[in-house]
Amino acid sequence: MQRKIQGIEHFKRLKTENETNKQIAFERANEEKVRDIEAQQNYCRLLDEQEKARQEELLRREQKAFEFINQQNDTVVKEQRKMID
Repeated sequence: MQRKIQGIEHFKRLKTENETNKQIAFERANEEKVRDIEAQQNYCRLLDEQEKARQEELLRREQKAFEFINQQNDTVVKEQRKMID
């Protein structure tokens, strides 16, 4: 009878340990999912920052090109006025 009681108690302990282990594994999996989501958000933020920097660089280059073209136009106009005068 004592062996049967010990067997039942052992089974209950194992069941409790298994439930605890399942809960720990579930919590770890959730924590990992949260870390993965945070990593993805950080990566998206980085990509957004890179895209913004790229667009700003393109605008800067475009502005510089327009300034150069305008400077060349001014030079041509000045030379043509000199030739007329």
